[in-house]
Amino acid sequence: MKLRRGMTLFELLLAVALSAMLLAALVGLLQGTSRQVKLASNFETPAWKSNVIKLIKADMQSAESIWQADGRVLMRSSPPPYYETSGVQIIAFECVRLGDQSPALLRIQGKRKDVLALGPTRLKIERLDSDGIPQPLPDQPGPPNRQFRIWVFERDQEQASIETTVTL
Repeated sequence: MKLRRGMTLFELLLAVALSAMLLAALVGLLQGTSRQVKLASNFETPAWKSNVIKLIKADMQSAESIWQADGRVLMRSSPPPYYETSGVQIIAFECVRLGDQSPALLRIQGKRKDVLALGPTRLKIERLDSDGIPQPLPDQPGPPNRQFRIWVFERDQEQASIETTVTL
């Protein structure tokens, strides 16, 4: 019997094809990771500030009552007719510390918790009376005013990173 040294052409092509598939998978994995890093770095940009205000304003516009309890801002509203669920909805906004102790602003609706922004440590919303004088939110559900002032504080700063007046 004759000893074979080396590889046949078929074996060589098979090895090259397998190597190419492994490299393609590795490149795909690295691209996905770089995309996640890019998204995470964009998450830290000031764009979240306008999005948070828009979301809070939209929830306030549909709220039948707004109040504050246990460090949360709570809003009660009835879902629109096209919504699949019926009954009253309670929406809460709260600043918490995540598992890694980073501060975050959450929007809580039922069992769902959405992280709206990383960094905020305190959310403050006050009603404005007809003269524009700020009044604290009540401790019990009450009807919403037409104007509110919203403050969002970041990383234990005394100066708010967001301070805006919202008219409904």
